[in-house]
Amino acid sequence: MPLVSMWLLSTDPSHVELRLSSTIDEKESRYAILSHVWQVPEQSFREIRRLQYDGASYNDSRVSEKIRGAVYAARQLGFLWIWIDTCCIDKTSSAELEEAINSMFRWYAEAEVCFAYLFDVTSGCRLEAPRSRFRRSRWFERGWTLQELIAPQFLLFMAVDWTPLGTKAALASLLEDITGIDAAILTFHRSLHQVSVARRMSWASSRKTSRVEDEAYSVMGLFDVSMSTIYGEGRDAFRRLQEEIMKRIPDHTLFAWGECFPLTPAPNTPLVHRRAPTSSLFAPSPSEFRGSALMVPISLSTIPELVSGQIEISGLSTQSVCEHRVTSYGVRCDFIVVEGSPFSLALLPCKSRDGKCVALVLWPRSHSTSDHPQYRVGVVPHDAPMVPGYRFVLIGPSLISSLSRLGWKPGPITANAPSSMPVSAMVCAKAMAVYVANLRVSTVLKLHGGRYDEEPRTFFIPSWLVPYLYNFEFRLENPQKADSFSRFVSPPATFTFCRGHSRNPERFVIHLGCCQKSLLFAQITIQPAATQDQKRHYSQGTPFGPSASLTTPCSRHDRALHAHWHVNTWPNGSICFGDAQRTIKLAVTRWPGPLPSYCLEVRLEGSIYADFWHPRPTVNNPDEPRNLLANSMSTPIPSAGVIVSDRRIPDPFTTPNRPTRKTAVGTLEPIEEVHSPPAFRSLQARNQALRPQFVSLQSRTRIVGMRCVTTKSTSAKPVMSTSPQ
Repeated sequence: MPLVSMWLLSTDPSHVELRLSSTIDEKESRYAILSHVWQVPEQSFREIRRLQYDGASYNDSRVSEKIRGAVYAARQLGFLWIWIDTCCIDKTSSAELEEAINSMFRWYAEAEVCFAYLFDVTSGCRLEAPRSRFRRSRWFERGWTLQELIAPQFLLFMAVDWTPLGTKAALASLLEDITGIDAAILTFHRSLHQVSVARRMSWASSRKTSRVEDEAYSVMGLFDVSMSTIYGEGRDAFRRLQEEIMKRIPDHTLFAWGECFPLTPAPNTPLVHRRAPTSSLFAPSPSEFRGSALMVPISLSTIPELVSGQIEISGLSTQSVCEHRVTSYGVRCDFIVVEGSPFSLALLPCKSRDGKCVALVLWPRSHSTSDHPQYRVGVVPHDAPMVPGYRFVLIGPSLISSLSRLGWKPGPITANAPSSMPVSAMVCAKAMAVYVANLRVSTVLKLHGGRYDEEPRTFFIPSWLVPYLYNFEFRLENPQKADSFSRFVSPPATFTFCRGHSRNPERFVIHLGCCQKSLLFAQITIQPAATQDQKRHYSQGTPFGPSASLTTPCSRHDRALHAHWHVNTWPNGSICFGDAQRTIKLAVTRWPGPLPSYCLEVRLEGSIYADFWHPRPTVNNPDEPRNLLANSMSTPIPSAGVIVSDRRIPDPFTTPNRPTRKTAVGTLEPIEEVHSPPAFRSLQARNQALRPQFVSLQSRTRIVGMRCVTTKSTSAKPVMSTSPQ
């Protein structure tokens, strides 16, 4: 009998009955169980209870064909009870639903037989055929059926007409080919606990669930984990699952997911970190484990053997263990760390299929709030924006030299390096505690570029840019370019702004372009009016101030320009050109529109530009091109209407340019009457008939069209309107 009480459905054909397993005699409590893909509609717990109260039998037309077929199949094998998830869980009770989800793997494991009903497979199907319906059945795509395939001791596949197709044991090799699950696991010749965490996760990587939370809840049984179910938490459920696995299973393949760094970029390619869902220690979904099936956990003592000749490890003893726990600073991890710049490597006690040690790429977090090292995971070449972040590398014979060619600088050099080996080829590692980001996916997607998958290919010029530059008396030198300098600009493009009307005015030029990999860049060249003010870095567009610390520029740029830096590598999304006297700052941010684009802003700073500042309204400037202003932030002009208590009420029956005149008391009335539609004329006639009952001794009301005009009355006698009808 199950440890947790469950509702069971009777197979007695004479009546429909649901009963708790705790009320059934233990000798009769053997039960069958159904695994299937949900279809609409499915009969619920309450619908079956209603049939039970009505005394209905399974011959009743209200009983679904699926339930009738499952009950009949169980009865044929001698079972008195069957469990079906659609009608044996009261889903109106959150407590009962949570108990069922946490117990489901056990219920399938304790069932005497499991019927896997395939509604899309016919009885005449040849199962082993390359494109058979059996191979393409939706049952192999559903998230919940993964544990329903692994847990039962005896599983029988059934066709759409309830004809047996074969058992799990007989079809184990075919099932391994379809699902990737080892035949030894399906036949119980190998324990599930002997399989790495990453491999178990990979089995669920291609399966789908109707609710995103079920990605985690449907695989809890594979790891013998129980946790509360909170529908509405989104992908936080999968993060919580991994935290529970980390507490129970000392298997570091849990962290070996995502993309491996191929070490193939061109030499001196700048490496950057972009915050994304993959920056966390934990995966955002099971799909991230699709390439981790062959990761194998190893002991700490095996790591020095795998990295010998490349890395020398200090501070590691036979009693050392790697313990991890979740804190407010992230996940505190005891790792073997190779410190370096711009990133460090954390050696994991696990190896790839070719026997290489796996090392996480740790990027230091900026604005750290702790004295302990804090990191995010992942690195990417700055000229490959569409590539997801590379999370780990494989320690091979030439790893250190390959990283050095990419600009990576290792930590201290060991003194025990062989004389025949270059000094830079062997580095030191030590056991230390680090904090790795444990980002909530829902938070990541709302920050900066985390919710954007596509790198922009255009610039957006905001409506306030030209008026801002006009405050410094800078205008477009070529008015014919006004139309192109508005809204969206596709590079390459060049815009020159000048100040003054002399023969040699003060200028600066905005260069917008893209490299051969379609990555955007923007550059400024400054042209002072006085010849003695000309400086070399003005004409070369050299970054100034904090921007001067930018790494190697793009090597695939337009040779007509000097070196430039991609927009996505600018620190904090901005870059400065010039010097302390003339500073021009370019800033970009993602524009929240349907077209992926960067909103480009220009700020003028420095002592000379500060003297140019003379705020002035741009509306009254006749020379200012009006079409430069993209009215993205403008307020629509209110429609015509009647002013009542300083509020304008729209009037659909009034022409916007209709002339009005002011009465003696300051109200507005039309000069010419406008004929109203017939429906309103009849309503107006009825109001006119009732008006004498509401005329005050102090005022009289004259209805004109659909508006009221109130004036002082000099007589108490009702006055009827003579407006034309």
